[in-house]
Amino acid sequence: MRPVILLAALAAVATLSRPDSAAAQTAPPARGTTIWVRTGGASVTELAGSVFAAPQFVIGTRRNRFALGLGVGVTRATSNDENDLGFGDTSRETLRATMFQAGPEFLLDVWRSPDARTRGNLAGGVAVGRVSLVDESVDTFGGQTTRSESRTTGTLTTLRLGIGGEHYFDRHFALGLEAGLRATLASGIEEQGQTGTSGFSAAGTYVALRAQVVFGR
Repeated sequence: MRPVILLAALAAVATLSRPDSAAAQTAPPARGTTIWVRTGGASVTELAGSVFAAPQFVIGTRRNRFALGLGVGVTRATSNDENDLGFGDTSRETLRATMFQAGPEFLLDVWRSPDARTRGNLAGGVAVGRVSLVDESVDTFGGQTTRSESRTTGTLTTLRLGIGGEHYFDRHFALGLEAGLRATLASGIEEQGQTGTSGFSAAGTYVALRAQVVFGR
């Protein structure tokens, strides 16, 4: 999703470079169809800490003090751990995670500057998704190499509530920061073809940068 952030930033630069940009900055932020995106993590730890909590891409509508939308996210991350045991012996473990999720999202302004361009807001949502974890081990001892692989899939349901803020650099573009708490419930866990009905729950925090583009007046 980082290319999406870059495209949003380029769109903002293009907007600010218009001849009427000075007048646009004095007008209140626009309302209408909106898209907001969040930065994602590149490691498995960041994936669990931020991406599981907040879909990276949301499309919806922006009104006076709130925004509602549908969030979606597709993320892949890889973690490698390699050890040299000496005498030509090595041990390598690779963990790959893939996540798809979707769900409703909201932003609610609880504070605004007099010109309404700087805002503090509550953010939250519910995300339901599928996760796939592949753990691959390659061990070399005495010139012999052994490989093993385990695959785990399941359904994740995440509840999220956070606080954040944003500043409109133009009527149609804002940048902000969001942080909060998340609670995740896993169910329908399947490992190596064996399905179980039990799951687990976890709680934690997340932090994400947020960019928002509003297509409206």
